[in-house]
Amino acid sequence: MNMRIFRRRPIRSFAVLASGLVLVLAVGAAAPRDALAATQVAAAARAAAAGGTWGPAQVVAGALNTGGFAQVNSVSCASAGNCSAGGYYTSSAGPTPAFVVSETKGTWGTAHPVAAALNKGGIAAISSVSCGSPGNCSAGGFYTDKSGFKGAFVVSEANGTWGTAMKVAAALNTGGDAEVNSVSCASAGNCTAGGSYTSSSGGRTREPAFVISETNGTWGTVQQVAPAFNASVINSVSCASAGNCTAAGYSPPQAFAVNETNGTWGTAHQVAAALNTGGFAEVNSVSCASAGNCSAGGSYTPSSGPSPAFAVNQTNGTWGPVQKVATALNTGGAAINSVSCPSAGHCSAGGYITNGAQAIVADET
Repeated sequence: MNMRIFRRRPIRSFAVLASGLVLVLAVGAAAPRDALAATQVAAAARAAAAGGTWGPAQVVAGALNTGGFAQVNSVSCASAGNCSAGGYYTSSAGPTPAFVVSETKGTWGTAHPVAAALNKGGIAAISSVSCGSPGNCSAGGFYTDKSGFKGAFVVSEANGTWGTAMKVAAALNTGGDAEVNSVSCASAGNCTAGGSYTSSSGGRTREPAFVISETNGTWGTVQQVAPAFNASVINSVSCASAGNCTAAGYSPPQAFAVNETNGTWGTAHQVAAALNTGGFAEVNSVSCASAGNCSAGGSYTPSSGPSPAFAVNQTNGTWGPVQKVATALNTGGAAINSVSCPSAGHCSAGGYITNGAQAIVADET
């Protein structure tokens, strides 16, 4: 069974020492809600030069990490010095538990395991964290049970205290492979999570994408999105306000995005379809500055030549044409891994080009 702890995903903003210790970095200026990917080092340096100074890295989950390897997968900051991070660590006893750790007024606290009661199979991880306000965050990921079943979970922090992890899509996940890939919180207790699960019927396995929303601190019912596609995965979710979110990912061979408006999810919309003549496209990241005004980025394959990176904008709820990114640089393949929009029409994207193995950033003005 594919545990996907090390599955291909945009690299998060963290560092891991050779010894397996996890590091987090703190910056002396207000950090954006969407953490920059590691491929956006150039953009982070530019921001630091403009008014912030990166402090020394520090180890988190060190006391828990008796097995010699730990990793932060996601960080989210509600305000300067008030953040949460999540990932996984290994223990000398064998299990690989998920953990979260919170920073309050610039001081990182003690990491503690989450989903321990669910993780009977010994492998769990936090994939994504988002904070609606200081001390009010949500996280999601996956766990395993003794039979090898892989399930998705969410867990919420309220007023600085992390609660009990909750299974999601359990009744639907008859194929035994589910995970929350992305969480976004518009405000305290109002979040949306997205991912995928598998179902098996009549010898045929389907992999539908799902979303689940938290309203005033209570998680609702899982909803399948992109039901017209047999296999689909949500890679990224962004919520501009409670009940107004966008989720995006892929459904081979196409990339797609789907909007929630006033609490109702609409129909999935293919992006890059006309360009994707080679048969595979993917949205890796989406960011919404306000309801109905978002940008997304990823990659697609042409019928010949290298795979281009692309960005696409949504304006007042309508997705526009796809724009190629880094075409002058891209001679061997490219992709956008992360997008962040502080205001409508003003975004930054980061990713890579394979020729020269270079990191790239691009700005929308």
